[in-house]
Amino acid sequence: MRRSVVMITACGLLGAWCFTWLLLSYPLYVKKSASHTFPQVEQFSVVGKNAEKIILFYDFPSYYELENVTPPPCSRKCKFSANSSQARSADAVIVFSHDHILGRTSIDLTKSMGQTWVFFAVESPPYSNVNSLGHAKFRQKFNWTMTYRQDSDIFFGYFKMKKKSTPASSAERSRQTQERKQLFAKKSKMVAWFVSHCETDSKREIYVNELKKYIQVDVYGACGKLQCGTWPECDAMVSKDYKFYLSFENTLCKDYISEKLLKILQQQATVPVVRGGANYKALCPPDSVVNAADFPSPKALAEHLKKLASDEAAYLKMLQWSWDYEVVQPILPLCELCERLYKSWHTQELYEDVAKWWTDGTCHPPRDL
Repeated sequence: MRRSVVMITACGLLGAWCFTWLLLSYPLYVKKSASHTFPQVEQFSVVGKNAEKIILFYDFPSYYELENVTPPPCSRKCKFSANSSQARSADAVIVFSHDHILGRTSIDLTKSMGQTWVFFAVESPPYSNVNSLGHAKFRQKFNWTMTYRQDSDIFFGYFKMKKKSTPASSAERSRQTQERKQLFAKKSKMVAWFVSHCETDSKREIYVNELKKYIQVDVYGACGKLQCGTWPECDAMVSKDYKFYLSFENTLCKDYISEKLLKILQQQATVPVVRGGANYKALCPPDSVVNAADFPSPKALAEHLKKLASDEAAYLKMLQWSWDYEVVQPILPLCELCERLYKSWHTQELYEDVAKWWTDGTCHPPRDL
């Protein structure tokens, strides 16, 4: 009897020790980040009780047309909703972060037990206005982030490129080279820029004004004097007439690349000139863009563009990325969201302050003016 008591006590102590070890070491099994904490209250929470997981897009703008979303054939069962009245019962709540678009000053949202919250943003921090989510009541509430940043839990951005599963054949490369040589010979203009946001954090308008002193830059849209008709007509004109297009961002922020670069690369006919806060070497194929950051001044950039414009072989080389890479269209990662919900351990991650994670130290002022 005494021996049994000792054994039970020993087992109990061993079990308690194992549980304590597991509790203390559990964060080692989830993503490490200075922006995360792991409060004990959610250490062993369980993903929602619904047989079919409900994912709510909370307070999203109407232009996302989420009411008409047809769930893709995912490996798990999920129901996607835009009905904010389901905020308490949903397994996951994706919060649209941009106050300025919705005209709100606060968010009336309470987190249910076992629920996963996802921070969603598509604009760069200076233009996303996440003031509501900076409130103390939203600290240690968000589990995942879904943005264009590469360190997001779920990536969703305007721009992504990947290697083709089947590269272009020799015959296709030869055909494209001949077509591009003919197009190169017909291009009569240097640089085009389409812009409607005239005063920006990146001071791109000042940079372009300086660039204009050394090379022809035609400015279309609200910030220029030129017009070109419909978007398809404008795209066709740029492909046919211009050797370069300015894909200059309105902010210089970590990983931020807008649809400007996506569109011009899709055309595969004009070389983009980029200026932003992203690591273009890591995100773009080799020799696919001209990065203003590689030059000490707008004058030096202009000299490089003029040299490139007069060198057919060098110019055409900058279009050859399309033989091995393709541009990926931005699509809401519905299946990834769904499948992650069935992995309950993901819900253990919490951001201490998701608004601070989004804004602190992620953008910088221009350094080239």
